[in-house]
Amino acid sequence: MSFGNRLKEARKKARLTQQDMATRLKTTPQNYAQYERGVRKPKKETLAKISEVLGIGYTYAQNGEPYFHCFVDTVSNPKYAENESFNKRQYNDAMSCITDGKIVIPVRKQTPESITEREQEEKELDFINKMDKLGMKLNDSGQDKAIEQVELLTKIPEYQKDKE
Repeated sequence: MSFGNRLKEARKKARLTQQDMATRLKTTPQNYAQYERGVRKPKKETLAKISEVLGIGYTYAQNGEPYFHCFVDTVSNPKYAENESFNKRQYNDAMSCITDGKIVIPVRKQTPESITEREQEEKELDFINKMDKLGMKLNDSGQDKAIEQVELLTKIPEYQKDKE
């Protein structure tokens, strides 16, 4: 779905006319209609105003096209209405858990209990990052050879971790 079509769906969902949008954006209805038809793309400032008027967030897709943070792609399709409602309930439930402090307990249980565990995790992450950076400098055959060498090292007792 193009930006213009998503914009039109979002406007309809907000129960606004093109005239309403143009008035709120302080532009002409013809100018606004060009956004919906895909003839013109709104500037960042205008996009921010559109987002504010419609009460939705936005971001940019990889191709640089603005993309709204809402379910405007599915608004006109009734079979998705239940999913949209479910996602809103799920979001509201999650937010209430956070604000009520319920979510803090499970998060604490997942964190390492001792500093040595954290240090070990950081050490392992550093190792992975170093190996990744080095591996990215190699071509395909070099990467294959590096894997072979690491596999050989794992078979030498001197380089093996102590079994826990």
